[in-house]
Amino acid sequence: METRSLLGINPSRQYLLGKLIDYRERLKRYKSAEAAPGPERAQVLASCEAYLLDIEKALTAPGPFWRKETFTAWHLFHRFDETLFLLMERAELKAQGWELIQGLKNSSLPAQSCAEWTVKLQDSLKKLEGTPAPEEVREAAFMINSATYVHNDFADNLFWDIWCKKFIALIHVICLVVLLAAFIWCCHGSGIVLTFCSVLLLGAIGGLGSGILTFQPVSMAYGHFWVTTLYHALVRPVQGAMAALMAFWLIQSGYLIRIDPPLASCTAIVSSCTNIQGELPVIGHLPSGVVPAFSLCSSAKQPVKETASFINLTATCGMQIYLYLLVLLVAGFSGDKVLKTVSDRMMNQLFNDAEKTKEGGK
Repeated sequence: METRSLLGINPSRQYLLGKLIDYRERLKRYKSAEAAPGPERAQVLASCEAYLLDIEKALTAPGPFWRKETFTAWHLFHRFDETLFLLMERAELKAQGWELIQGLKNSSLPAQSCAEWTVKLQDSLKKLEGTPAPEEVREAAFMINSATYVHNDFADNLFWDIWCKKFIALIHVICLVVLLAAFIWCCHGSGIVLTFCSVLLLGAIGGLGSGILTFQPVSMAYGHFWVTTLYHALVRPVQGAMAALMAFWLIQSGYLIRIDPPLASCTAIVSSCTNIQGELPVIGHLPSGVVPAFSLCSSAKQPVKETASFINLTATCGMQIYLYLLVLLVAGFSGDKVLKTVSDRMMNQLFNDAEKTKEGGK
């Protein structure tokens, strides 16, 4: 009753409680089958009893729910299940063997491994036909034990990889909600403002969205959890933020990307302590409804030289800010590709210009 009260708050862990109760009853049946078991059988029974005690300790560990050792309990359940085959008689071994063969066929084991173990199990089960010798029954039990270990170990690894993927995706979702709230808060009082922080926020939001939708399976080694988890949880938003910032610089400098019509310059008069007044671009805290922009350093009268590499994007006049937001968000979503493409393009152009300069000097 104590175990049930401790596990009742987590419905998913109740399944493990049911397995624990079931295995206790099965172990009682094997214990009562023989009044005086032999040394080897007594050792197997003691091992099974120790497994069940360790499972109960793992499931009922004191502390909050995240302190419960669910993975340990699941691993020990599999070890108990495998050891239990060493206590079975011929008829039960035969039935469990055929059930295991069907399980292997429906499992995610590699086809070659599944075929090899199926053949071995079928050969062992043939020896159980008729009246097999005790050694043949013992050999079949160990063969089924080994096949079950391979099957369970592969299932444990697969479940661990899926759990790690879902855990990293959960971190991405939580971070995405936080960054969306931060972006809304930044725009709440002053409208949509393209500041340094808002550009990085948009890129990080796009990177997190990319991490949720296009996350690749991660093979995480046992015992190295946090390093791999933190890396995969942070690399996408960081790449997205840097890509969005790079895309913003490309737009503002007129290099590779251009948005037509450009945003008009938005300035404010700022008084200094020496009463010198000058017009400076407004970076943040604009009145609500004001559409901010960043003017080009070059004069507006100087035409921008168009090249074949230009990406021309056209927006409705007065709605350019939304195209800016879309470009920055997409740049964050494709963070690593944007960084690599732009860096390769710029380095190639730098080398080409250097070669032309070198040839002109000659």
